[in-house]
Amino acid sequence: TGVPASSRGAERKPAPPPARKPAAGGRRNLVRQAVQLLVHYPRIADKVRDTTALASLDRPGISLIVQLVEELHDQPCDKMAVLLERWRGRPDVEHLEKLARMELLIADEAAAAQELLGALERLLKEEESQRRYDELVSRHKQEGSASGPEAEIDPPGAGRST
Repeated sequence: TGVPASSRGAERKPAPPPARKPAAGGRRNLVRQAVQLLVHYPRIADKVRDTTALASLDRPGISLIVQLVEELHDQPCDKMAVLLERWRGRPDVEHLEKLARMELLIADEAAAAQELLGALERLLKEEESQRRYDELVSRHKQEGSASGPEAEIDPPGAGRST
């Protein structure tokens, strides 16, 4: 028959999709995740005890998270529609409405609260890691030492766990 036995009747599996690279805006994705969780589950804002450290972060969208959390502390609500109505006429309402239309794969409030706190914690840890790295780079430049900051710490996001 001319076809090797190993090829006869064997199904060819499609090549696996290429591995996805992490998004360059990883911190932005955490911010978007936090805002989306707050929009879908406004009552979870009460799980965020203090926004002081969060407010000190210099990242796009952080002020929106802080504003949402603080307003939901002052005026709690149970429903997404109520939250969106309160934001009607504000510059960020379109962004909140877009996130409200997006499917959220978290089925309950307890899981959403856990995800929110995890996202906020990762944002704070990433910021601290970046500050530490920047401090080491600055010290290296000032001292002109032979070994760079890489000897002590990898750049944030390099994947080395501590």
